[in-house]
Amino acid sequence: MGLAFACLAGAIFGLHFNVVVLALLTLVEAAIYLAANALFGEGARLGYLSVLIVSLQAGYFAGLTGRDVYTDLIARFFPKSVRRV
Repeated sequence: MGLAFACLAGAIFGLHFNVVVLALLTLVEAAIYLAANALFGEGARLGYLSVLIVSLQAGYFAGLTGRDVYTDLIARFFPKSVRRV
């Protein structure tokens, strides 16, 4: 569940933001993971944290490369809401 959420969140942020937000997302994700492990008394598994971070970054780059397709789909279904330059 965590991997799918991280990948989906990365894809959503990849569609709308530049690469600077990726560093912030990685830090927030690591902080949430470490806080949840401390709260529930589990030891922090850094291997799983690194897999979460890679999943977030893979989702981000998937969203980043899908910007053109996303924009074309939005323009097809909502032609007045997309501004062309």
